[in-house]
Amino acid sequence: MVNKQNSGVDKGELIEKQVKIIRKNPDQIKPIYVNDFLVTHSDQEFFLMFSIVEPVHVSSQDELINIDSVDAIARVKLALTPSFVRKVSIALNSNIIKFDRRLDDDSEDRSESD
Repeated sequence: MVNKQNSGVDKGELIEKQVKIIRKNPDQIKPIYVNDFLVTHSDQEFFLMFSIVEPVHVSSQDELINIDSVDAIARVKLALTPSFVRKVSIALNSNIIKFDRRLDDDSEDRSESD
């Protein structure tokens, strides 16, 4: 990751330096399950709200017909800069491609063993 730091040497001139990020205590963060999200934005920020929508339990068709909406219970809301959203998008796309390739490889291995 590129970290812009004020060098303090040349009247506040910004320098760019590649630095390693060391993530502390990632195993202590508990995952939060979500199955719904909403993206909104302003001129300066993107907002990603992650929620959980629980299945609706009904006992008859009549009950189902009368349901017009379900609640999305917000679990977390993130505010991100546009440049960071671009980085997240690139990272997600790259990982989805790797994930799909691995699934394809696994399914080929299973079909060959049958």
